[in-house]
Amino acid sequence: MDIRRFFEPSRRTPFGSGQAFERQVAERLRTLMYRRMPFTVAPIAGAGDGTDVPTTWTSLAVGWECKRRNAFEAGSRKMTLVDGRLVLPEDGLHKILLGEVVPFEGALPTFLTECVQSWTPEEAARFRDIRLPVDSGAAAQYYAAKGTHYIVVEGRGVYHTGEDILGLGVPMFLCPLTLRIRTSKHKRKLPDGTRAPTDVVVDINYKARSLPPTPVCIFSSFPEE
Repeated sequence: MDIRRFFEPSRRTPFGSGQAFERQVAERLRTLMYRRMPFTVAPIAGAGDGTDVPTTWTSLAVGWECKRRNAFEAGSRKMTLVDGRLVLPEDGLHKILLGEVVPFEGALPTFLTECVQSWTPEEAARFRDIRLPVDSGAAAQYYAAKGTHYIVVEGRGVYHTGEDILGLGVPMFLCPLTLRIRTSKHKRKLPDGTRAPTDVVVDINYKARSLPPTPVCIFSSFPEE
């Protein structure tokens, strides 16, 4: 089969959809044999905290995360307003990485305390994204904690999250990372073209081109034997 067909946009679902890529990965894993044994693919997770594509190989549970070519986010958590302060409500890696940093020096965007319909240029400038460098293994650590063993990056290949449990010979998902604190817009645009944010979120960000080369791609160079 021509490998280019796996990366052509679907007429029904734009390839820009992360879920479309998850489905492609799931369908491809269903066809693969590794050491003459197939993968059993469970229903894909879609949006949520589970691994994207849960599989079983022999009796081994193997979780796969799917990243599109233009993806930049490796895990996100929403902040909440508690006693006038923005905090991460859940203990976990994002909270550890954030440490003692106080977002926006303690200032609060108006959309957190008022019902606002637009986002003025002045306020947008005041609450620009904050980026903090973090350990290069933080993304792998985050996904490993979710039960993900491998990350499939479109156009690059497969990486492990701490242990190459299948012995594929792939590198770990290691690259320069930043922790980004940003406002997130989910409301529809108003007639004047403006759109007010609804949340403040903390993301782990990466750039796919900074990942090391990997010898394995599930679409074209998977070690079946």
